[in-house]
Amino acid sequence: MLTVNDVLSIRHPEAPRWSPDGAWLAFHYIVDGATQLNVVPAGGGELVRLSAADAGAWDWASDGRVAWAEGPRVMAARPGAVPGAGSGAGPGVLLDGQAPVGDLKWSPDGRMLAVSRGGKLILLGGQPLLHELSAPGPVLDFWWSPDSACIAMLFLDGSQWDAGVVHVASRQLTWRSRTRDWEHGLAWLGSDKLSVVRISEDASMREYLVVDLKDGSEEVLERETSPR
Repeated sequence: MLTVNDVLSIRHPEAPRWSPDGAWLAFHYIVDGATQLNVVPAGGGELVRLSAADAGAWDWASDGRVAWAEGPRVMAARPGAVPGAGSGAGPGVLLDGQAPVGDLKWSPDGRMLAVSRGGKLILLGGQPLLHELSAPGPVLDFWWSPDSACIAMLFLDGSQWDAGVVHVASRQLTWRSRTRDWEHGLAWLGSDKLSVVRISEDASMREYLVVDLKDGSEEVLERETSPR
């Protein structure tokens, strides 16, 4: 019969992702109830643990670096430079603080890292090197544009979910939804259009629309209604 300790001691590989060059495979590994971030060479070899503490969100950069959260810290390393995976220095701290990190995502060009922490969206690697991006409310999720110029986000405005787009260089909000409806399901269509799913306040209507960010115009592609 399995005990709780037996279950917690089972190792569970989760969410594997290849490095952009296909040379490394990174994944979460749950050991004794703690989540580790590990890498292994594509051709086989020694499993290397990157995280020193319980690991959270993580992402590959286009240049082969990997960043991950350890509580309030954001760490980064290049797998070939981690002890046990080659010669060189180990992981470095990109961001420290007190609030735990929610999520982190590299820009498509690999030059910047966006981090959500305590409802705020922080950018590392821009000008200045570290700054907070403008958001009308606590950030729930975010997505880089394909050209790395903007970030689309979901945020809380009171109790409802709204959507917005912030321009990275100016750090200003360039578009936001202004209805009483709930937005979600954001996805970039190129670098100047955004698909959005909008649900009415009473949940009787769902719209699938495309927002043209050049002029803020909206095109409803489909509308579903249900009786209340």
